[in-house]
Amino acid sequence: MRHPVYSFGPRHARIAAALSLGACLVMVAGPARAILIDDFVTQQTVSVSAAAPPTQSGFNSAATLTAIGVERDISVTKTFGALGELVRVRTNPTGFDLLSQGIDTARGTVRIDWDGPDASSAINYNGLGGKDFTGGVANSYFEIIVADSDHAGPITITFYENGGGGTKFASTVFNIPIVAPDSYQSFTRLLADFSFAGGATFNSVFTNVGAISMFIDASAVAQQSWDLRIDLLRTAPAPASVLLIGFGMVAMARRRKLESR
Repeated sequence: MRHPVYSFGPRHARIAAALSLGACLVMVAGPARAILIDDFVTQQTVSVSAAAPPTQSGFNSAATLTAIGVERDISVTKTFGALGELVRVRTNPTGFDLLSQGIDTARGTVRIDWDGPDASSAINYNGLGGKDFTGGVANSYFEIIVADSDHAGPITITFYENGGGGTKFASTVFNIPIVAPDSYQSFTRLLADFSFAGGATFNSVFTNVGAISMFIDASAVAQQSWDLRIDLLRTAPAPASVLLIGFGMVAMARRRKLESR
């Protein structure tokens, strides 16, 4: 069966060029844009090896220009496991720009805070100074890309309202399934679908963020020895908006990132 042949003349080329240029201008100059929280380029390591219980803990703070607030605070606890069995978190340990959680025959938790340059394990709820994470649109979403995960388990994301004293926030739980090695699965949730606490609202939190926290809970038996790698965290316009104004540019950028690994 022969397929019809369509001509593509100069007029069509000019229209296509104009549309492409318009899309690029919207992506660059318009309000609907992705906001990177962390791509885990700066190297950092926190590990706990002491026997637990009782609960053992470790902490490290690192300056990083590619994370929101230019600092990443990592707190690790070990709640169960013999001496020498590690609960460990590393960022970019092998040059692949990943957050790598490695747990031996042990259990524990990991909390990562983006709350400005405070070098403290205590969350500074005003550290980001009221950052707007909506990108100027009401249907923005949060995205976490998981490179791989050998256990299923919960990851809680919390955005704290600037000036809310830690009692006003929006949070959501991603129940991450088992993710095959190097498959880079994206998990998203509309910011409007987060749960709001302390009288917080969509606008009071997401247009006025003071701190962000990610909590990985590997303290239950089901998450013992949970190894997990995370590629990045960000907020962005809802997928439909990206397709309409970006003509697949976001997908192309992500593909280039994956191909560069």
